[in-house]
Amino acid sequence: MAWGIPRLPEEFVKAAMAAGHQCKNEFALPQAIQHAIDANAKCSSADLAKDRALFFRKWVARAKELEPAEASLKATMPSHIASILAPKKLLLWREIMVDLEYPDVSVFDEVVQGFSLTGNTPVTSIFPPTFKPAKRSYADIESWAPELRSQVLAKCKPQGEEDEVVHSKTLDERKKGWARGPIRVEDLPADALVSRRFGLKQGPKTRLIDDLTMGGVNELVNVHESPKPHGPDIVAGMLLAFMRAVPGVALQGRAYDLRSAYRQLPVSLSSLRHSFVAHWNSDSRNAEIDQLLALPFGASRSALGEKHKKTIIFELEFLALVVALVHWKAKLTNRPCVAYLDNNSTRDVAISGRGRNPTAKALASVLLALEDAGEVRCWYARVPSPSNVADLPSRELCGTMTVLGQTRHADDASAALSSCLQLLKPSGS
Repeated sequence: MAWGIPRLPEEFVKAAMAAGHQCKNEFALPQAIQHAIDANAKCSSADLAKDRALFFRKWVARAKELEPAEASLKATMPSHIASILAPKKLLLWREIMVDLEYPDVSVFDEVVQGFSLTGNTPVTSIFPPTFKPAKRSYADIESWAPELRSQVLAKCKPQGEEDEVVHSKTLDERKKGWARGPIRVEDLPADALVSRRFGLKQGPKTRLIDDLTMGGVNELVNVHESPKPHGPDIVAGMLLAFMRAVPGVALQGRAYDLRSAYRQLPVSLSSLRHSFVAHWNSDSRNAEIDQLLALPFGASRSALGEKHKKTIIFELEFLALVVALVHWKAKLTNRPCVAYLDNNSTRDVAISGRGRNPTAKALASVLLALEDAGEVRCWYARVPSPSNVADLPSRELCGTMTVLGQTRHADDASAALSSCLQLLKPSGS
């Protein structure tokens, strides 16, 4: 939900013109990234190597000093938390955060106590504030939890080849101490919540998905902040800032991805009764229940590309965008362009270049072809419908439009529309 008074269309146009294209501006990078770029740009290779050596010399020595305290800390933890955090130098991590003046040192307490799956999310003042209230209440959980468990277990049915992978990965989690099972239904607490576990194919791999929304877990959460992971805009801004800071220096980089990142964080004791997941065991031909001891990756399926739609607004908005870029390609070639869209799905698919349904995929392919050829360099952003200068003209037959003293006449884009519509026809038709 957004709060505030949207700009008038003319006011939005003025603000958009003042903002310009992102590539024309200095990108506001996170402070830590900007500091790293500045250090690499201003320091010699010898100085950088010296600073890194001093950093590790200091903290390796401190880690040795903290070993007895680390052992004492882990001895006080519940067994599943101590097991999951066994390789972590927790007290050293806390001291490094304090030394670097990290703004949310309280995350240390969350890690050592285990993370709650329900209740209020922490307010760190690091992430953008938001508010999403819980949809269910603890007060009557014992009245609705049994029926919900039955519904989840009833939906644990064979998927196909994914079943064997899901079961194998679940067995692996048991061996690593990330899960405990199998557990009988009759042994579950009265207020236990069970979420469905299934496999989602992503290319050649099958990913484990724990649907905590279906299980009712996510519906017991009050959200107060909205963490924003670094996206392509941050990566592009970082590369641009580095190239500007060190012109002529060859840029080299490497991407790192922490394997099983969530499984390195434990579930709190109080949330264990809500961390049950059920999957289909293709060998025994029934559903098996496990209790997750480490944080689950509770991703749910995207709302984009739903099969049952009431409108085709997204498709029409996306089609209008692609037709405009194809029609004005000659004017936009090798020029920075910003497309303000008043449909979130259109913006998201335009940015990602991927869509779930065939229409979105076909139109996105045209967009990607234009970008790959270097013919269009477009930035996609959101405009509220009340601020959209094109909203009113799109609702009627409009031959001319005047904004800020500039009159524009309607173009005949029928050729571009025809070529785009050809892509949407089923093969062989």
